[in-house]
Amino acid sequence: SINDSISYNLNDFYRAKLEDFRQGSLSFEIKDLKKGLNQIEIKAWDTHGNSASRSQNLFIIENSSNLTVINNSPNPFSEETQFSIQHLLSGENLEVGIDVRNINGEPVAAIFKEVLRADERITLPWSGSKNNGQKLNPGIYIYTIKIYSKTSGKSGVKRQKLIISN
Repeated sequence: SINDSISYNLNDFYRAKLEDFRQGSLSFEIKDLKKGLNQIEIKAWDTHGNSASRSQNLFIIENSSNLTVINNSPNPFSEETQFSIQHLLSGENLEVGIDVRNINGEPVAAIFKEVLRADERITLPWSGSKNNGQKLNPGIYIYTIKIYSKTSGKSGVKRQKLIISN
């Protein structure tokens, strides 16, 4: 749980060590932690129902991102939209990923592009189709844009919604 208010089931994120189920690793991204003191508690159970827990305090100084503005236009759209990404990493070699999910959180499309010596604004077109080329149904979708600089190692993540109309 986070700050005694948000709980996550992390079962799907645990990876057991090969040939030793008693050891393993867990990787889970926690987004949008508030600035200041945050407490994270992890609780685990064995197959007999025995539990153990551990708490850790995290002090978040700044929630900064190298992404400054993201949007898609037109929004709503029916045929094609343009993702516009403004960032603080101009001149660097970037990996840009866009993950589109339906309102149930299920992934429906992914876009990936490498940009060499990036301008401060990147534009990527999208047809509103799944990865298999099938058009998505009209509705509300959430997209997450992630950038990573292969030059400096800096990154940024932002999320926004889009609407596909008839």
